[in-house]
Amino acid sequence: MILGAADIDWDGSVPVSQQYGDSYYSREGGLDESRHVFLTGIGAPDVWSGYDNFSIGETGFGTGLNFLATWELWRSSQQRSERLHFISVEAHPLGSQAMAKAHSLFPTISELSQKLRVALPPHQAGVHRMWFDDNRVSLTLLYGDGAKLLSQLIGDVDAWFLDGFAPQSNPSMWSDEIFQAISYRSKPGARVATYTSAGFVRRGLSAVGFEMERRPGFGKKRHMLQGYLKSPHVGRSNIPPWYATPKPVKQKARIAIIGAGIAGLSVAASLKSLGFSAHVFDTGKSAGRGASGNPAASLNPRLSADGGLEGQFFTSSFFHAIQLYSDIAQSNPDVWAYSGGLLQVDRDDADKIRYDKCAELAVMPADWMERVHSKRVSEIAGIPLERDGLWFPKSGCVRPAAILNELMADVECHFDCTVRQLKLSGEVWQLLGQAAEIIYEADATVIAAGPHTFNFEQCDGVPFVAKRGQVSTALPTSESADLKTVLTGGAQVTPPIMIDGEHRHLVGSTFERWNDFGTDKWAMLSALNEQQNLSKAKERFGLDFAHPNSTPSGRASLRSVTQDYLPVCGPVPDVRTYNQVYDDLHHGRPTDRYTSAPYFPNLFLLAGLGSRGFVTAPLLAEVLAAQITGTVLPIPMDMMTMLHPARFAIRSLRRGRPFMVAM
Repeated sequence: MILGAADIDWDGSVPVSQQYGDSYYSREGGLDESRHVFLTGIGAPDVWSGYDNFSIGETGFGTGLNFLATWELWRSSQQRSERLHFISVEAHPLGSQAMAKAHSLFPTISELSQKLRVALPPHQAGVHRMWFDDNRVSLTLLYGDGAKLLSQLIGDVDAWFLDGFAPQSNPSMWSDEIFQAISYRSKPGARVATYTSAGFVRRGLSAVGFEMERRPGFGKKRHMLQGYLKSPHVGRSNIPPWYATPKPVKQKARIAIIGAGIAGLSVAASLKSLGFSAHVFDTGKSAGRGASGNPAASLNPRLSADGGLEGQFFTSSFFHAIQLYSDIAQSNPDVWAYSGGLLQVDRDDADKIRYDKCAELAVMPADWMERVHSKRVSEIAGIPLERDGLWFPKSGCVRPAAILNELMADVECHFDCTVRQLKLSGEVWQLLGQAAEIIYEADATVIAAGPHTFNFEQCDGVPFVAKRGQVSTALPTSESADLKTVLTGGAQVTPPIMIDGEHRHLVGSTFERWNDFGTDKWAMLSALNEQQNLSKAKERFGLDFAHPNSTPSGRASLRSVTQDYLPVCGPVPDVRTYNQVYDDLHHGRPTDRYTSAPYFPNLFLLAGLGSRGFVTAPLLAEVLAAQITGTVLPIPMDMMTMLHPARFAIRSLRRGRPFMVAM
């Protein structure tokens, strides 16, 4: 869902909300107000001294001034935390230009303001994460209904800024529901500060465990409130116990990542930037020897017309991936094989109905997605096409090799190194090789091995299926050379891009189940598959490529998918213990009667990305890194459970049947 921009008037350079009839900050000095009320109110900068990760939550992002003031002070602090995480709710985002005007009175934060405005996400409901200062400062924006989003937040916060509009004009942001959500998501002793001294605010916060006091306010306000969480709630988690957040891995731990595709290297890069010692192990001789090694990867979002959780996940992933690759392209333009957009062409009337609904629901902002009719489709594509489509002007296709090289730049990789087994020895994971020799010992391990995840008995709780995909390359014809965008919809064709030293189209891909793991037959190119790829391109888009020769050109690989065609991301469940602990789950007992999830300690999984790895891996890596560090997740709770590796076991147990695992 798209959020409308805030309706504002201006009192000089001070924005005033038309909806709430209140200014965004004090006319007596917004930056000074932020410093006095919020930063001094929580005890900054001393409050974050000695922390590895310090998190601040906020109820009302507004102009972003509190974030910028916090970032500025954190930067200048001698005893600052290793990392600063700022989480803020906003129902009516400001546009970049309005934000620039609102910040124009404060020249000391002009540099930070510029960085923030460049990174601002689209006005799409959901969770958006940005990183600054070499991944030492994160900003997580929760766009939408504050109470709902805070109830879905996963992670504990060290301090809070309560900064919605005045309680009398915006009572929903000062409700008991908000106060309870704040308390439930606070660490013991968490600090809180707000500009208001209203009695019901003080009583509401006291009722959920905060010890509050009044102190002098800013400017014309006589008083403000500050306090700390004195009485944390017991059993306050919003997460079902079978999906409980795992214990954080100790800082600077040695973490082994098995798999050097887009999943494994995305995780490795995220963990490396957070201060961990990341070591990647792969059976190939270089990165991307599996499904991540195709000449190009199209960034093709999987949309849902029902506004449901799956569609939200793929939309969020799409935004995140495009932003990451665009950031990388600033220093390495070669990451884009083609950046001229992508067209999803209607395959049939069912697609037409679904895509019309997506446009009606505005599942993406207009500058990210446009419903276009056949004449406009042909103009965009550069070739005649008779059906309507969805146009994604910011998309295209990327070069996997260039992206993988960027991700592995500061990561220690071990190639031609096959990990056959994992063995827990005390608190250490041993990676065992062909002859059961110890290859490496790690404090934590991430399995991101695609279809080779089958090899590890700890992953018996996730029913994976391998899918073989073959892509073909084809020389441009006089007609196909005019193609100006990536085409998808029952087939996929790129414009002519550089492949092996000459301009070629990438066409495909097949997607067939593969059960023969005893050989490498899957890697052999099939003339039949090549014919299928080229025939589909002809049927769907009218593009007539040369028929295959006796030796097909292209590439084949195996992908891993799950039964529900969604990725798995999170801690690895000990399913045999799940079957014992949750054997009566189908009886509907209260969740607080169950013990926390029995996971294999410090073992994590990222797999099942199918054919959309380059769309989903960047966001999933952020999710996994947050779980490993114990920081706030960049997705809501219901999305986390949708992707959780234990979901298959829980579904079975809810039906009264233990989950069947290999013996």
